[in-house]
Amino acid sequence: MLESTDPGPEEVTLDRAGCTEIAEAITTLSPNHQEILRLVFVHGFTYSELAGALGIPDGTVKSRLSLARRALRAALRRGDEPR
Repeated sequence: MLESTDPGPEEVTLDRAGCTEIAEAITTLSPNHQEILRLVFVHGFTYSELAGALGIPDGTVKSRLSLARRALRAALRRGDEPR
């Protein structure tokens, strides 16, 4: 089975947002979510590197990163809403 080359919802959301919008949206997130996103997006940490740096199990890294990405998407969507 071939993997799809179509962008997923995360990529579409991030492509639509500019760097300033993403940076502003990240500041609205919890400190744990800000930290894990920074370590992944800015520093390029892998799951095992995140687990070691944060002192948490791999499963917790995956869960926290998933929740952080979901929170970022929601924050970016809120920024698109008319005020």
